[in-house]
Amino acid sequence: MTRIDAEVIVPAHPLDVWPLLSEHERWPAWNAPVGGKLRLASAELLAGPPDRVGAVREGTVILARVPLLGTRTVGWAGCTTDIACPWTVEFEAAGRRGAWRWRLRIWLLEHGDDQCRVRCRLEYAAPALWLRVVDALIVRREVAGCLDGVLRGLAGSLAVEVPAAIDELAHDALFEPGTTDSPEPIAEDASVGAPEATVAA
Repeated sequence: MTRIDAEVIVPAHPLDVWPLLSEHERWPAWNAPVGGKLRLASAELLAGPPDRVGAVREGTVILARVPLLGTRTVGWAGCTTDIACPWTVEFEAAGRRGAWRWRLRIWLLEHGDDQCRVRCRLEYAAPALWLRVVDALIVRREVAGCLDGVLRGLAGSLAVEVPAAIDELAHDALFEPGTTDSPEPIAEDASVGAPEATVAA
C-alpha cells in the first residue's frame, strides 16, 4: 500500500477551516498549478449531509500527458467514514470491487494565533500487479504533487479571505494511520512556503 503524507500552515483557525472541508464544489478550485499531470477535475455530493458520516461523493481526476496512454479521465467515489468536528475527518473509497482502494485522513491542528496546520495522510492500493508498476513509475509522484497543489490552493484561498501570512512548513510521518486522534506534535521546520508531501511505499 502506498502512503503519502502532506501538510501546510494556513492563516485561519481550525473552526474557520473546518466548514471548507465539506464544500466539495470548491475542492477542484484548490488545484494549484504545480506542473504535474494529475488534477482533481470535479466533485459532487451523491447522498447524505456533506458534514456527516455516510455522505457519499463522486468525481473525476484527469491524468494528462502520460507516455503511451495520453490523457485519461478517471472516476472516483468516496464515503465519509469518520468525523470529529472540528479536528479530523476521514474519507474512504466507495467504488466497486476490483477498483483502487484508498483512504484519506485530514487533521486540523491549532498553530499559534489564528493559524491552523492542515495535515493529510492518503493511503491507497492498486488492484492489479501491472497497476502497481504504473503507480511506482508515475502515479504516486503525481498524486503527491496533486495533494500538494490542493493544500497550496486551500492555503491561498484563506490568505485572500483572512489577511495573514502563511507561517512555517513542516512534514513528518510519525503518526499512526487509521486513528481519530490528532497526531503527535512534530519538530518545526525553518522553511517557509508551499506544502511538501512525503511518500512511502
